[in-house]
Amino acid sequence: MKTKHAAKSEVIPQLLPWQRRGVLIGAAVILLAVVVIAYAGDNWAIVVYRLLADGMLAAVWLSAAVGIGALLIWNLKFEVSNVLRLVTSAALGLGILSLLTLFLGLAGWLNRATTIALIVVGLACCVTHVLRTVRSRERQKEELVSSWNCLWLIVIPFAGIAVVAAFVPPGILWGADDPAGYDVVEYHLQVPREWYEAGRIAPLHHNVFSYFPFNVEMHYLLAMHLRGGPWAGMYLAQLMHLSFVALTVVAIYGIARQISPTPGGAVVAAVAAASAPWLTMLGGVAYNEGGLLLFGTLAIGWAMLAMKAVEDSPQRTHMMLVAGAMAGFACGVKLTAAPVLLVALPWILLIIERARGRNGRATLRAGRWYLIACMLLFAPWLLRNQAWTGNPVFPEGMAAMGRAHFDDVQVERWQRAHAPREDQRSLGSRLEAGWHQVVADWRYAFMLLPLAIVSAILNFRRSETWLLFSLLVVLVVFWLGFTHLQSRFFVLAIPICALLIAMLDPRWLAPVVAVACVAGMVNLHPRFEKLSGVLGTENLAGIYPDDVTQATQDASLVVLVGDAKAFWYQIPMSRLRYRTVFDVPAGNDAMEAWIGGDAPERATIIVDPTELQRFSRTYWRIPPLSDDMRGPRDQPFVLRDRTN
Repeated sequence: MKTKHAAKSEVIPQLLPWQRRGVLIGAAVILLAVVVIAYAGDNWAIVVYRLLADGMLAAVWLSAAVGIGALLIWNLKFEVSNVLRLVTSAALGLGILSLLTLFLGLAGWLNRATTIALIVVGLACCVTHVLRTVRSRERQKEELVSSWNCLWLIVIPFAGIAVVAAFVPPGILWGADDPAGYDVVEYHLQVPREWYEAGRIAPLHHNVFSYFPFNVEMHYLLAMHLRGGPWAGMYLAQLMHLSFVALTVVAIYGIARQISPTPGGAVVAAVAAASAPWLTMLGGVAYNEGGLLLFGTLAIGWAMLAMKAVEDSPQRTHMMLVAGAMAGFACGVKLTAAPVLLVALPWILLIIERARGRNGRATLRAGRWYLIACMLLFAPWLLRNQAWTGNPVFPEGMAAMGRAHFDDVQVERWQRAHAPREDQRSLGSRLEAGWHQVVADWRYAFMLLPLAIVSAILNFRRSETWLLFSLLVVLVVFWLGFTHLQSRFFVLAIPICALLIAMLDPRWLAPVVAVACVAGMVNLHPRFEKLSGVLGTENLAGIYPDDVTQATQDASLVVLVGDAKAFWYQIPMSRLRYRTVFDVPAGNDAMEAWIGGDAPERATIIVDPTELQRFSRTYWRIPPLSDDMRGPRDQPFVLRDRTN
């Protein structure tokens, strides 16, 4: 006789693994759609249209990257999950696309045709890879089935906000909070815009940031070519950066699967990282931290896996090559990655291996391959700057390697601006800044650092703990001693902390992470303003007063004084001049310093008195303001020539 429970199970049969996965994905898609529509407000249809149009292009771009990377990595004999293989393939392809774009741009061969050709080749590689690996489909399904996966649903609100944020015109999101977006319209999008219009990658003496390594911004340049213009491509560029951040979370999950005692630990670690509001705030803005996070996470993760591999095995060598490649790409995103990934990481590996009594020569050989791969992929940016300025890391290292076209005042201004303020130079004040900017900063979700420290204590015998905690200490020392103490420059700690958290018991950790998610949304929600009038628009004319907008459209030459947000001015660069605050030479006359002596007398000058006052307060030796530059109000105004 059948029991009541057995009869009930016949009516409602247990879901198969693929059915459970389908239900979870369906629930996530529905919840994401609800969040996106809610935050998009009246412009939800515009956001959905943009998401379909630019989102499809972003998917094609990412598929091309996966295809390129998969050709190089998928057949290597690694004992790792397919999730980690996939995200590593994507990262490797993204890094290669960046360098190919750099080479084509330097040669003057980058245009819409060559850009499409790059993507088509990548897609062909992707299709080839899919056809070759179709037999492993069942294995991939098994890896994605876990009762812990329902935790992913609690980060959907963060993802929804980030998606809507990607369709806010660059430079106006988050208000005065960092990331305010100033850097986006000053150089993250502006420099690719100038290279797009020029048809080649060349030094910009009026924008010192053009000398930075641009592994992420190269993709923004691709977006402009794919969409046929800087402003047509700006939302695709922001979706690209969001993709970097999303891949970072997947990378954390893939690496955590290799070190966590249970599958749940990997899910909780990835959710803990994804719920850090910093990732949401950065993801939807065209910054470059997403590239640093993705490549840095994979460099650390693959180095950690190599440490566990058999000495002198081909697998260990291959893992160190992959780790070094990721480190090289990370250094090509931000120079600040070099002290941690290029310098500290190999030494930490060597010290740990010797402490474990392993063969020092084998470790040195593995480290050598790491450094070779890192320098090989970082070198194109160093060689470019060497050719342009004689200093491979310009505008850093000017005291030792040359200052190029900078004068003494500009050198000092740069160094002071990237060091702690006068009131933050003592050890006590630096530690106080660390407390406010990191430990007590809601953007780090409050719980990441404490839980990472708890995990380091409980798992102190594991070599993974030694590596991760040592890197965290190096990052703390570097941030306190060699940066200007801004919260955003510590974000590489998020994946490091998440990987430490992966080694904890997820049964008691999951509720803590869930509470942190709620706290993050409580802080994030009021800071996200629904900008119903501008979502998805390509017309940025309304950002400045009407008289300024009209003057820029009518003038034969527009010169910006005190304003480097040049991306907001939708006129050809042949009619627009500007300088960043670091490119203003020494002098006593502010107007001449900002305009330059070769500008025509009848040029239309746009003066931003608010920015000029801020610069004079916060930057070294900015020429003093004259009365005619203060303007009738605290907003940009027009001078028809420099004499009126």
